[in-house]
Amino acid sequence: MVASGLWSRELLLESIPEQGGHELMRQITIRLDTSAVNYFKEMAAELGMPYQNLINLFLRDCAMQKRRPVIQWPQDEPKRPVR
Repeated sequence: MVASGLWSRELLLESIPEQGGHELMRQITIRLDTSAVNYFKEMAAELGMPYQNLINLFLRDCAMQKRRPVIQWPQDEPKRPVR
């Protein structure tokens, strides 16, 4: 849970399996923008945790809060046909 933009210590510890996390983790491959990865790496360094765990915490919080992204496509970009 995010409270005032911060995660609780307990939630941070749960995100690190060797420090008490009990949920099963699934390894996936995902392509992310370099700027997004750098953002999480910098924040994770400040918090003293692995950036992958921070991304997992963020995504889990979004899922728990049932957040939906707001996507705005550029108006002038031509649409590609679907094959």
